[in-house]
Amino acid sequence: MKRRQMIAAFGAAAATLPVLASARAASSAPTPKEKPGEATAKAETAKQPASTPASSDQETWMKMTMAIGSMSLLASRAAVDDARNAAVKQFAKWEVYEQETLADVLTSMQDSAPAPQGKLQPPSDAEARNHLDAKMKDQLSELKQKKDAAFDKAYIQAQLTGHKKLLTVQVNFLKVGQNRESLDVAKIARAYIEQHIDQLQALQSKIG
Repeated sequence: MKRRQMIAAFGAAAATLPVLASARAASSAPTPKEKPGEATAKAETAKQPASTPASSDQETWMKMTMAIGSMSLLASRAAVDDARNAAVKQFAKWEVYEQETLADVLTSMQDSAPAPQGKLQPPSDAEARNHLDAKMKDQLSELKQKKDAAFDKAYIQAQLTGHKKLLTVQVNFLKVGQNRESLDVAKIARAYIEQHIDQLQALQSKIG
């Protein structure tokens, strides 16, 4: 609700900008040296929103979190079916639920998101793959080709590497982020990621 009120307030403030621009244009005529069309070009340029460091940090955090999280989700969905070790399979189930929840939350924070609802809306495999780059897709394909104990070891190692990268993304964003909602998500994500890293290291020592 607070987020919708903030958006409405920003929208109302933005609506007053054309009025202020018209008032300024009426009070000052173009200089004699100004060529036809220059005033219009300047006005159009002024309307274009400037990219700020804060928005860039937000976009980077969102993109990286979605990409690494989607990779973990797809690998874990495969591990639920293909893992041989019971503890590895159980971790994969927890990871699927966590990443489905995180993906749903991040999607709901975007401007194009549908109306909010309490029911979890997990991404499909196709939707999750859209966030992967070519290298991630290749790594996922290689993982799925492994069997039994080799799959378990490769999955745990990939999860450990991915969680460490994801932790770095959250820690870096927490230093520079300015959006309260996003910072809260990053704080919660950091806590779960750190816990999972401990679990993964313990699993790795058991399965070799």
